[in-house]
Amino acid sequence: MASVASLLEDAHKSGDRWATYALGTWYFHGRFFDKDEKKGFLLMLHAAEGFIPDACFDVAVSYETGKGIRKNLRKAGIYYFRGMMLGEKQSIAEVGRLFYWGIGLPKNRDIAKELLNFRETEN
Repeated sequence: MASVASLLEDAHKSGDRWATYALGTWYFHGRFFDKDEKKGFLLMLHAAEGFIPDACFDVAVSYETGKGIRKNLRKAGIYYFRGMMLGEKQSIAEVGRLFYWGIGLPKNRDIAKELLNFRETEN
């Protein structure tokens, strides 16, 4: 009987970006595989490039914290923004936070206020 990991590997190889994202998180966090943040990040990045909302958020967090990849606040902003545009709810608050403080995006408290107010109405 095939393991879940081998099924995910097969799905990933067939182009399933959700499977790619799942594998990425497993490698990144060391669940079911030996922990490999770099490999996990690259798999999540591949999924984010395929417009998987959750992958966009996780890639943004990695770029912001420097976990699995060199820290890059501009790229963090890009992937939080992409996640927000794809409907990933936490990304709305993160983009608002970045605009509020001018982290990786130009400081704009008016936009930040709108995003953070919108995020509050979503809960």
